[in-house]
Amino acid sequence: MIETMEAEKASLLRTGESNNLGVVQLLTIKQFCSRFPWPSESAMRSYIYRAKLLGLEEAFVRLRRRVLIDANKFFELVKQLNSRSNQGGLYETTQYPEKRKNRF
Repeated sequence: MIETMEAEKASLLRTGESNNLGVVQLLTIKQFCSRFPWPSESAMRSYIYRAKLLGLEEAFVRLRRRVLIDANKFFELVKQLNSRSNQGGLYETTQYPEKRKNRF
């Protein structure tokens, strides 16, 4: 049992992921997108811009102008949104405010 836990920790350290080690790994957008095939860099920037609306704001850490991503938290929140959605997309779960009508 202990040997399997040590082997799992060693494999996690080799891959750079932090699953059960208690370490939160924060990545920049470029680092995140080079490590994971989904989402693209432009889609990730869109998710960051709409983080509060989509319910993803817990996955992002803002340090002045820099935005860092907690990958484990991001994918956990996406799974939660996916389970609530009928179609499985992020944007289907949100309630967009109605557009204001022109007064002219």
